[in-house]
Amino acid sequence: MIIHRSTIVVTMGCNAFFVAVMLPVSWAVANGEYTANAVNVISGISAEIEYCLIVQGGIGVNGASLSLESCAKAVAFGDGRDMFSLQPSGQLLNVPGGKCASVDESELGEGAFVLLADCEGASRWEVQSNGQLKLKSAGDFCLTQEGVAPGLRDVAANAAAMASSTVNVAAHGAAMAMDGQRNTFWASKFDDTAEAVEFVVDLGIVQSLQNMDIFWEFPARAFSVSLSTDGEHFAEAFATDSNVVPMSRMALGGTNARKIRILMKEPHPTDASFQGHTLYGIKEISVYADSLRAIVSECGKASKSSDARDKYFLSAANEFDDAPAKAFRSELPSLEAARAALAASISELGDALPKLASCGVHSLSRMRYSQNSTQLHKQVISRVGSVSPLSAVDAQDLNLLLTAARTTIVSIRGALA
Repeated sequence: MIIHRSTIVVTMGCNAFFVAVMLPVSWAVANGEYTANAVNVISGISAEIEYCLIVQGGIGVNGASLSLESCAKAVAFGDGRDMFSLQPSGQLLNVPGGKCASVDESELGEGAFVLLADCEGASRWEVQSNGQLKLKSAGDFCLTQEGVAPGLRDVAANAAAMASSTVNVAAHGAAMAMDGQRNTFWASKFDDTAEAVEFVVDLGIVQSLQNMDIFWEFPARAFSVSLSTDGEHFAEAFATDSNVVPMSRMALGGTNARKIRILMKEPHPTDASFQGHTLYGIKEISVYADSLRAIVSECGKASKSSDARDKYFLSAANEFDDAPAKAFRSELPSLEAARAALAASISELGDALPKLASCGVHSLSRMRYSQNSTQLHKQVISRVGSVSPLSAVDAQDLNLLLTAARTTIVSIRGALA
């Protein structure tokens, strides 16, 4: 017998039997029709750490997906994405957002996605004695997870890609940015930077994207990233005109997309050149998505999973106060403004460095700048394969920016000494 929080879990062989102890917790719910005794829906999936059911892609947003996340990380977000309440009528309510976990009746079948929807008319669920959460509907379907294992995975690895400009398809084609090799890269044609250059990645299927990294060989100073589910209609997810680091990180917030478009509009003034020619180059693109996604499966089939991913137990949650998290998030715009201002200042200094030669400054300073940039690039590449999920503040990204600032300032001071 294992005792966990307020829930007793009795395990016998590969089967698990759950007795949920629901302790009342006070919650304010916008729609007064629903009660809110908050619980964490903890997965029985085999793993070294505990995983909880969470909302991905927007609390209170119809169509947002559900997946598993480390319970500790889910709590750290501070927004209640892991807080649910099983209503007397059977709806599984995400308390902060006032939306319920549901399966579209028109799509009900093996592998149908579980998404947030308005609670009126949403799916009803019931806890089974074997720990499954079963739909109260026609058919015999239970909540489970689609995918290999919990956590994030790079869904862009070896994905199809195309570029509007390529210097040499065989040596530096678009595929070279998707092969996972650190010694290969895509490169645009020489001096083909007067118009924007487009690089498109096709993930093959729609994925719930969490974050994205671009490792530059010849970086764009100004570029944007747009996402699309159909390859025709794109929505901009990120844009900058002052990129000064060799690796760009972007939070995508669980947005659903199949295709990603990178539009490079201006090359970096010092790092995007080769033998006197300007160009763009990308060493690697990593796009991280949740490995698991909540679906329904025939209950008997789901019960045969080797890792008990179809088993869930409800653990009473402590009273939740989102005021500290809200206060923290209210400061993020100021942090982002400071970050953007620093990046813009570094970009302006970068513009000045090539012009120092006309003032009679020795080329040694530019050589030192290049050496420092190469060292920074090596620090960035060393992080490949150890990228963690983005939180509200990415300390590593800020450290890279500060390192780039120091590199630029030291080079300018050396040139003027």
